[in-house]
Amino acid sequence: MNRSTVVRLEFPSCLRDPHHGSGFRFARRALPLCVLLLIFLAGPPNLLAQRKSIRVSYPAPSTVYLPLWVANDAGLFRKHNVDVELVHVGSSPIA
Repeated sequence: MNRSTVVRLEFPSCLRDPHHGSGFRFARRALPLCVLLLIFLAGPPNLLAQRKSIRVSYPAPSTVYLPLWVANDAGLFRKHNVDVELVHVGSSPIA
């Protein structure tokens, strides 16, 4: 029979035992510094955001494109820093 092997993953003893050596003290000091560094580097999202502009074309006025018109009229695109220009392009029987 084939017996499956059980693998146990454990934290190092310096992280399990708060009274064990300087490793825990280092981890205890380094973790808050790393968290603060990540918060600082992430920063507020609106400062770095630039308004993007896209042009969306539709071939015919149809209810299929109704969500685009409603979102544009409700200002949802502007709310998320996107300038959307809805452009009607005439359809043609010639491909």
